[in-house]
Amino acid sequence: MTFKKFLFSLLLISGMVLFTTPFCFGGEVVLTGIIVNDGGISTCSELQAMENDLSADYFLEKDIDCSMTNPDDEDFDEDGPWGDGKGFRPIGACAGAIWGGGILPESYINLSFKGTFDGKNKAIKGLYINRPKEEVETGTARPNFYRLPRVGLFGCVDGAKIKNVILEDISISGHSHIGGLIGKSTGSLVVDGCSTAGSIIGSNHKVGGLIGTVYREPEEGGAGVEIKNSFSEAVIKAEFQGKYIGGLIGSLNVAMGLTIDNCHATGNVKGNRYVGGLIGRVIFKGAIEPPLDDSISDCYATGNVEGSRFVGGLIGQCWQSTDTDKVSTINNCHATGDVSTEGKASTSYEIGGLIGGALRFMSGTIIIENCYFSGNINTTAGKVGGVIGWALGNVAIDNVYSENGSVKGEKYVGGVIGWVDQEVSVSNAYAINEEVSGEKIVGGVMGLGYFEYPDPKKSLDDAPPINNVWSKNVTVTGTEGAEKIGGIIGENILCFIKGAYSENITVTGKRCVGGISGKNSGSIEKAYSRNGTIKGEEYVGGLAGANYTNNNINEKYTGSADYTRPCIRNAYSNNSVEGDFRVGGLVGENYSEITNSYSVGLVAGNAAVGGLVGENVIEGEITSSYWDTIASGQAEKGIGSKNEGEGKTTVEMVQESTFANWDFEDIWEIDEGIAYPHFK
Repeated sequence: MTFKKFLFSLLLISGMVLFTTPFCFGGEVVLTGIIVNDGGISTCSELQAMENDLSADYFLEKDIDCSMTNPDDEDFDEDGPWGDGKGFRPIGACAGAIWGGGILPESYINLSFKGTFDGKNKAIKGLYINRPKEEVETGTARPNFYRLPRVGLFGCVDGAKIKNVILEDISISGHSHIGGLIGKSTGSLVVDGCSTAGSIIGSNHKVGGLIGTVYREPEEGGAGVEIKNSFSEAVIKAEFQGKYIGGLIGSLNVAMGLTIDNCHATGNVKGNRYVGGLIGRVIFKGAIEPPLDDSISDCYATGNVEGSRFVGGLIGQCWQSTDTDKVSTINNCHATGDVSTEGKASTSYEIGGLIGGALRFMSGTIIIENCYFSGNINTTAGKVGGVIGWALGNVAIDNVYSENGSVKGEKYVGGVIGWVDQEVSVSNAYAINEEVSGEKIVGGVMGLGYFEYPDPKKSLDDAPPINNVWSKNVTVTGTEGAEKIGGIIGENILCFIKGAYSENITVTGKRCVGGISGKNSGSIEKAYSRNGTIKGEEYVGGLAGANYTNNNINEKYTGSADYTRPCIRNAYSNNSVEGDFRVGGLVGENYSEITNSYSVGLVAGNAAVGGLVGENVIEGEITSSYWDTIASGQAEKGIGSKNEGEGKTTVEMVQESTFANWDFEDIWEIDEGIAYPHFK
């Protein structure tokens, strides 16, 4: 099939554009003799004819029926402009869109649409495109080269402005870079008030309900990318590799400032990696000074999402890579569809009800705030969270929650965040009316909190804050091995949690089970757990199953005068606690510090059982801490070589004088003779 360089001439007659010279595009006959009056389009043939002038300004004059582009339609004409059965030819082609090497024909270079298109809120109905690949005459001796068309109403755009376009009942399929509206965008982009509905199928990657991929490199003085007031109801499916698949946008890689505002997607989405109900993956890049910030705001997704890695109800993965101080914000967004994956934790990970993974590298900050998830996650993966699967680096998370659903994974599973890693800060995160389950390191709010101190003179007080986190009416269940299961966090490694509580919870597991933390080797301060049931076999506590000093940080930091030992300070438990060995009303086993804390719930076990601590080993230090000997059913201390706190009667436990050296001015208060101490 011979490729002929297209030729056309334009006659400007009384404001009309007349396409007069026939030509070929990739071996296909292009419509000629089509009149576009002042850019106004009223037929599908005129819509197709936009390919003859890729820099003009167009608008729709009325609703357009493009169903005749589909071979299954009764009006399809085998001898007509779409007689090859491939359907509508996307407007615009990308340079370099070739597979197999060789020399790209000159006529494929710089054919992106660079004009404007205003749909005037008129509908384009029944658009059909089926273009997985197209053979190309390359001018080389090597045969069988083919290009991979960028597929959509617009195949490729560069600096385009498109608004008020409604695409209904579309059926679009291709190889990669596929969207209902745009296959691929380079340069600046404005999309406003556009929508799609129908079916979109890709055999490889970068597939979205509205846009397949957006790529914007740094450009001094250039404009950014703005997508707003748009939505997709299309069902999205990607086969083979299935990477970067989104209900609205498959992939975003933007260095010039990104704004996505008031957008949503409602269709189901299925892919493999980087799969999101709204966006498959977004990379916030930046090399321009001053940095251009990014914002994704007031967006949501309601469709079910299925994949294997980096899967989110809203965004599969967001990733910031910049050496500037740019800020990338995700604000006031939510997802309500179910999220599911296939594969074990070794092959499937970063799964979130809202975002699979939020990763910040180098400089800059990602902010995720005022967001929630209300759906179910069903997976055997690792790093699984009701809102975020894995957060890494300088990520600030504030006012996020999951509610009225379930979160099921294998390890590092949290009702809100699966893994909080390194410099991440968390404030006002909570789970309510949730069921959370997994095998290892499972928490009602967070699975794992981990921080490594780069400076040996830093203390736990210098760790990124985890403040005001809570769970209510939450069931946390450990399956199979069931190790490190907590009402708030499965395991805390060197994080500073200040302000945490759990109420009306049920926590069950085997080893290291607690109302706040399954295993703690960080700091927990101003925390409580009450009106719950905590059950396990070994290392079971109303607040923490085990409270340990981390041996690695001991070796690194105990020589520093500024070093603060991991501890539990200003905390209490009023839970029913049941286990077999090392069972305590507050802590099952203590290797570290407990200060100004108490427990009053019923405690039952077979060996090493205590009203406050089941076993306090030689490294453990307990100061000014108490338990109710009557309410706990434990008149005697647990076992240990050092002080295990003091047992007091219920009458004594409601007297301020019992609690020596406690701060009743700023931290605690008590209704004398009526109730136990509580926080101000």
